[in-house]
Amino acid sequence: MLFVGLIVGGLPAITKKVKGKTIRLGHILVCVLFFAVVAGLAMLGEQEGSAADLSFNLVNIVKLFGVGVVASATMVIPGVSGSMMLMLMGYYNPVLNTINDFIDNLVQFNVPGILEGCKVLVPFGIGVVVGIIAIAKLIEIIFRKFPEHAYWAIIGLIAASPVAIFLMNGGISVAILSVGFLLGLAALAVGIFISLKLGEE
Repeated sequence: MLFVGLIVGGLPAITKKVKGKTIRLGHILVCVLFFAVVAGLAMLGEQEGSAADLSFNLVNIVKLFGVGVVASATMVIPGVSGSMMLMLMGYYNPVLNTINDFIDNLVQFNVPGILEGCKVLVPFGIGVVVGIIAIAKLIEIIFRKFPEHAYWAIIGLIAASPVAIFLMNGGISVAILSVGFLLGLAALAVGIFISLKLGEE
């Protein structure tokens, strides 16, 4: 719920960009399309982390490169969470665990462990660098030529992200007014507050 709050709290900063402007059919279509893509990935994808194959082969190297590109691209889009996209692709926890293991092995100077981590982190890292350089430039061009369409696409992504999180976690099963429910509401409020404050910066 904290994560959902952080995502939802970023929405007002984006909606300000299109406030007062004429809403055209193209804007609605691009918003719905991006919403459907994110929600669809969550509905069709396997449980977070279970779909990620980190074994060392050519196919997985290409996959990790692609995941790195997508993750870095979404990180440079205003209001969109790169972590959320990694979760949707099923790579958030596997990559995070690999980074943690790599750091531990580095501290202990465990060479086999370091090399094992490099099999995952090197193609992923190269993808991140390529994404930041190439995709960021592409996104800059899109924002310059089609700013309103770009912002409506982001609105669709942000609106779909909480839906995707709930779908990936089997929905909400906590009883209303239970301790878990109240803690969830508090976490949601904290996340929204933090995100709104960051959006003002």
